[in-house]
Amino acid sequence: MVNYLKLYEIIGTRTPVKADCGLLCQKACCIGDSETGMYLYPGEEQLYAEGVAFGKVFKSDFCYKFEKRYKQVNIFICDRPCDRERRPLACRVFPFVPYVDSEGNAEIILDPRADIVCPLALHGDEVDFDEKFLDRLLEAFSAGLEDDEFAAFVKAQSKLIDEFEQMRK
Repeated sequence: MVNYLKLYEIIGTRTPVKADCGLLCQKACCIGDSETGMYLYPGEEQLYAEGVAFGKVFKSDFCYKFEKRYKQVNIFICDRPCDRERRPLACRVFPFVPYVDSEGNAEIILDPRADIVCPLALHGDEVDFDEKFLDRLLEAFSAGLEDDEFAAFVKAQSKLIDEFEQMRK
């Protein structure tokens, strides 16, 4: 099982850019509306199951296959601005996401699904992203991908991203 607290520690307090990117979009990814949420990585829901004062865990429609069965992905939906120290992994790395291509190569990419919320994702080719942040993401996700279930989730999410990209064309 992945030690999410260790992954959070690897990423630390770094963010995608050296400035407060929330000033660009009025913190659109953190406003806590009941319409959107972030996928929780396998086992991460245990950190959010009880006592989190800024949101709730729900089952999503997204599933991934692990050990010959399909597992439904949990989603965390905020109901108010969060305690940044307690936010899920997907929030910490937004608008980036780990991606595994069809040959099994892993990388960190701008999540194309983030375009509708995040100006950084929408204009990624014009943004000077913090290289140390990206290095830490790669380190954290490399550690996570050593876990078979985490890797199965990332591969399924990568296929979901590919399908999303196909629909946009």
